[in-house]
Formats: sequence, structure tokens, C-alpha cells
Amino acid sequence: MPTLTTRRILSYEGILLRNHLDGGVAKGALTQEQADAKWNAWKAQQDGKLAAKKEGIVKDNAQKVKEAIAAEAKVNQARAEEINKKRLAAEQAAAQEAAEQAAEAAEAPAESAEEAPAEA
Repeated sequence: MPTLTTRRILSYEGILLRNHLDGGVAKGALTQEQADAKWNAWKAQQDGKLAAKKEGIVKDNAQKVKEAIAAEAKVNQARAEEINKKRLAAEQAAAQEAAEQAAEAAEAPAESAEEAPAEA
């Protein structure tokens, strides 16, 4: 009696079915051609299931990759928007500061011009 792991491997490969069919041939229950046909049909069915499973896994992985790329693009877009907001805020603050300095500079000569005639 094989272990559970061995039994599963043998079953997966079709060896247990082949042994069962060969037993039927030895007893005369079916011919070798019938046994071969049954085994080939089973093997084709198993190969089809395996191919479908592999194809499903490939499709799932491709879908997951697409979703990951879309999520990454969304995050990158949000980061870019945040950076642009910060850059615009910094530019506005710099422009406002420059405007205040220009206004102070314009007021300073005007005040000094008013003080100069008063002193004379």
C-alpha cells in the first residue's frame, strides 16, 4: 500500500488507472485496445483540465498586473497633483513676498522724499 503522497502522485499521473485497466485486461473484462482507449480519453481530459487551469492562472496574473499598474498610476497621479499644489503655493508665497518687498521699497523712497523737504 503506497503512502498518501505516493498514491496522489500515481493517481495524478494516471498510473493507478492504467494498473486498474491492465487488471481488467488480464481478467478478460476488456481488450487491450479498449483499455488503451479509456486511458487515452482520461489522459486527454486531464491534460485539458490542466491546460485550462494554467490558462486561468495566467489570465488572473495578467489581470492582477493590470490592476497593480492602474493603482500605481493612480497613486503617482495623486503624488504629482500634491507636488504641483505645493509648488504653486510656494510660488504664490514667493510672489506675495516679492510684492510686499516692492511695496515697502516704493513706500520708503516716498517717505524719504517727504522728509527731505520738511528738513529744508
